[in-house]
Amino acid sequence: MKERDDRRLRTPSSSDDRMTQDPAIGQGGPGSPVVFPSERRSLQVEVGLPTLRDLPDLYRLPGIELLNQPDSLLAPFSPFRTALRARLRWPRSRRRVLVARTPDRPVGYALFQPQRPDGRWRLEAIGAAIGIYDSVPVIEELLREGITLAGLNGVKRLYARVPHGAFAANGLRTVGFSPYATEYVFVADGISPRRMPRHVRSQQPADTWAIHQLYSAAVPRQVQYAEAFTSHRWDMPVAGSSVTVDGLVVEEGHHIVGMARIVSRSSGYCVELITLPERRELIHDLIDGVAAVLSGRPAGRIYATARGYHQEIASAFVDRGLIALHEQDLMIKYTTANVRLPVFEVAPAFVEVREGVPHRVPTFLQPRPQDDTVT
Repeated sequence: MKERDDRRLRTPSSSDDRMTQDPAIGQGGPGSPVVFPSERRSLQVEVGLPTLRDLPDLYRLPGIELLNQPDSLLAPFSPFRTALRARLRWPRSRRRVLVARTPDRPVGYALFQPQRPDGRWRLEAIGAAIGIYDSVPVIEELLREGITLAGLNGVKRLYARVPHGAFAANGLRTVGFSPYATEYVFVADGISPRRMPRHVRSQQPADTWAIHQLYSAAVPRQVQYAEAFTSHRWDMPVAGSSVTVDGLVVEEGHHIVGMARIVSRSSGYCVELITLPERRELIHDLIDGVAAVLSGRPAGRIYATARGYHQEIASAFVDRGLIALHEQDLMIKYTTANVRLPVFEVAPAFVEVREGVPHRVPTFLQPRPQDDTVT
């Protein structure tokens, strides 16, 4: 495909007046970039796949925000490296990178990560740096191009985990991303080691469906509709994967009533807990199990997440010495297409009425005439 096919010319419309706000009028929020009247002019931004000439500028492009925390904090990130792999079609790289550029240089960057098994896309990082101009319109154009590209690839849902106060939050809401839950992120340099509780055991491959039933019973219905997880979400990764996942479960009566999931990387760990609402006393037992597993692992920073509808899990993390890092929104965007329904018009119909045709009775049903000559 030619390079020209990978790019789309974007020109901010008149609705993007916030790109050239007059400070004398008092518009724009605190810290919003402004442009003085003498410097007002249209800014043409081109959004498309990265080119080789974009790579040197991406190496030092500022203003990029990491989303999808805390997972993104456990892996090294480089806009230059991800753009290079996307351009060279790196065999193991499924990431989709978009770059916003002016005639002079790149000014924006967005990274989307496809997820298995259904191929949904997750926004990993986004940002823009264009000097005195407002960068929100550039972020919006990057997102619109990403949504279009996802729809062309058959993707139905895009997801983003956006910390409160992130500069990209306004752009995400403008293009149609909607929050469906809140999440708290905690961090600690370590957890005091504990013994593994007797009723806590390691996850087995046969537990996948039971864990999915636990998720269905513990998570609000609207959140389940938004996330649309299948039981594959709780599968253990195959050998040779770049991450190590450990699962702990509490089983009672052939049902899983509590679960802890530990994702391990070379730079740290990420912990997730789920329990039935009526079995909150299992939360501390699961945290003890996590501490027992991590006691035999190399030291590293520990991140933990708790949803807003699981406040008791957040309180348990604080009791065990974890520090609240930030609060974030879980957001979703559906890729949709306009559906045109057929229009039915009512037309008068005239039916010609005629006299009824006489009904003819079959001859074998007609009575035979009586012959008087027969005796």
